[in-house]
Amino acid sequence: TQAVNETADITWDTTNNYFTIAETGTYEFEMQGSFAVASSPTEITLSIVQTTGLGGTEVEKIDKLQVLRTNIDPHDGMLKWIGSVTAGQKFTCKIDSGSNTVTMKLGSTFTCIKLAG
Repeated sequence: TQAVNETADITWDTTNNYFTIAETGTYEFEMQGSFAVASSPTEITLSIVQTTGLGGTEVEKIDKLQVLRTNIDPHDGMLKWIGSVTAGQKFTCKIDSGSNTVTMKLGSTFTCIKLAG
């Protein structure tokens, strides 16, 4: 189940899975996830990215490499980025595991909070 609390400054596109920011300011993006992999060990890279839209150009704002050494239990990971955002920009999070399969589990979140502006 997905829960969405939107404001006039921040909207979530459920079809394309990104936040759209309506007003220039300073924002905090945080991804907290529970991950499972098909084989181990698997290196995964967690990223928060600015995007032009689904399948469009991406600018990675922050990356974190994590090695999952077992494929039996889920693993937790967290990534946060705070920065200046211009009105109209879109942001999402992504998980890259190369050729191995990684899935997000129940309880994973991606949040955006306006701090100033």
